Amino acid sequence: MPWNGGRPQTGKFCSDSPGRSDLEQQLVQTSGMARRTLLGCLAILALCAPTACKDQDQGWAAVTQTSAEELDKRCERLARVCGDKAKHVEKITAECKQTAKTQVEHGCTDKALAVYACYEMALCATSDKVWALEDLRVLAERNSKCVAERAAISDCAKK
Repeated sequence: MPWNGGRPQTGKFCSDSPGRSDLEQQLVQTSGMARRTLLGCLAILALCAPTACKDQDQGWAAVTQTSAEELDKRCERLARVCGDKAKHVEKITAECKQTAKTQVEHGCTDKALAVYACYEMALCATSDKVWALEDLRVLAERNSKCVAERAAISDCAKK
């Protein structure tokens, strides 16, 4: 007699039902439990799905806004550290923020932050100062610095 939680079996799952073996009874009982489990999962999904997707667009906008703010701050810092004079700092900041907009749109924020951090540490930490954002790229190529970061951002921008 199959185990039934200490309760005597009755009805269609009873071991002395005519025409059913113990294996058939277990299969019928198992498939019934599987259906109940599946129905329970579907009910939970039906209740949770509308609330999970409700703020999806607002969530993406918040992530994009945060990414843009991070890049803007990094641009200002990069310009202060790498710029030669005040007018160059302003020019680098403006160019960097303009470039940052497209990087955020392409979803390349993390790669852009990595490139700018590398520029700041590898190039501008020394006495090298630049006049424009493009000068940083040229200086990095000349000194073979930030190669992996520049490759990652160029691959991301192509997408």
